[in-house]
Amino acid sequence: AEQYELEGLMAGVELNLRSAETVMDYYIHARDGDIGHVDDFIVDHEGWMVRYMVADTGTWLPGRKVLISPQWIEDMSWSEQKVTLDLTRNEVRHSPDFNAAAMIQRPYEKELFEYYKRAPYWGV
Repeated sequence: AEQYELEGLMAGVELNLRSAETVMDYYIHARDGDIGHVDDFIVDHEGWMVRYMVADTGTWLPGRKVLISPQWIEDMSWSEQKVTLDLTRNEVRHSPDFNAAAMIQRPYEKELFEYYKRAPYWGV
């Protein structure tokens, strides 16, 4: 009986929760064109929040990965398997380099947020 009550409560509700694995390989589209695909996510283990999406720029900028804050995601289409950013291709092209082997530290985050002229998630 409890399962039917839950299903009744959820009828007509669009669930936007997806596993990170589901979103892997989604295409990433900037305001003015494609930039690559979702490669990974970086999670803050203290607050269990996704801090960054790792974008693999693939054939556009071979061998380069960049960090994208969830704040800079404009839309995510589950049906099209596409993430749309509130950034341009040029902004992404010249963004600070991301080194997957290095620990992400505050000086790098400051550089990243200053580059994109965005307010940091940690306050000022």
